[in-house]
Amino acid sequence: MEKVHPLELLEYMAFHVSPLFNSIRVNECVFNQKEDMLTVNIIYDERAEDKVGSLKNNFETEFIKCVKGHIDEKFKIEFAYEKSYIDEILLKLHLVKFLKTSFVLTIDLADDDVSVLKADDGYLVTLTLSKQNAKYIENGKVLDKFLDECRRKYFDEFNYRVIEKECSGLMDEVSFIDKYIAENEVQDAMRVDKVMKISGLEYYLGKPIKERPIKIEFLRVTQDDQIIAGTISNFTRREFTAKLQEGQEGEPEKKPFFTFMLDDGKSKASCVHFPNIKTLAKFEKLVDGTTICVIGQNTERNGRVGFRVSGVSFCEIRQS
Repeated sequence: MEKVHPLELLEYMAFHVSPLFNSIRVNECVFNQKEDMLTVNIIYDERAEDKVGSLKNNFETEFIKCVKGHIDEKFKIEFAYEKSYIDEILLKLHLVKFLKTSFVLTIDLADDDVSVLKADDGYLVTLTLSKQNAKYIENGKVLDKFLDECRRKYFDEFNYRVIEKECSGLMDEVSFIDKYIAENEVQDAMRVDKVMKISGLEYYLGKPIKERPIKIEFLRVTQDDQIIAGTISNFTRREFTAKLQEGQEGEPEKKPFFTFMLDDGKSKASCVHFPNIKTLAKFEKLVDGTTICVIGQNTERNGRVGFRVSGVSFCEIRQS
């Protein structure tokens, strides 16, 4: 009998078992191929700790009953349990740490800009931010991923709202990129001729952009991350055949990747992106004529130089 892949099994359980239990949930499935062992990691609501003892037996019975027939008899299952707990203080700590990984918000995020309120229907996060940061949050859906993860880990609902701070017109006219560069003194005389002027940077996928892009003509072959910007052309989806792992049987898997040219008006770079589950759907939506800023590595392989993209943000290129 063909075994069910642990990720497929997790998805199956999410629709068939977890909804039957309000205070207990499948978090992840870890498969040990050598031992034919599936470890099912379970989280449970700390408010239902007194009922967990009885819930465990019912849950495990229902789980095994549900997957019987989907896996062979040699497939062993073990269950591991972890208490899930969150409160206003912990949520704020997690949220502030998450927000400070964002380039834009590191500029002027203060502790009192973030507040968390617990209500009967869950938690409400309020962010009081500058106009630039508020726009970044709303347009880029920065918090959606964080709050989705909270909903998965904890047994509450999580929502947020953004309030704009009042600020002077002068601050509104200064882009966050220019402000970041000025504060960190990265735009020295030597670099002025190499960087491009951009505005309206909007995060899209992958690694965030933390500096101005350099002009494509100044790209060098290196393992370090570099940033360039330009307009997409010849955007193409392709496929490659992945090699089978040692001992692996079956047909080799075909995986997608994307190639395109990036033109900054003076020079062009040949770009490639190998998507993962998180970036595939978004990358497919890019089209010729879109202006983007990308971060990645410019490398040489088989005598050909190419820019391997690991992050994309939308932008506008300003004339020098």
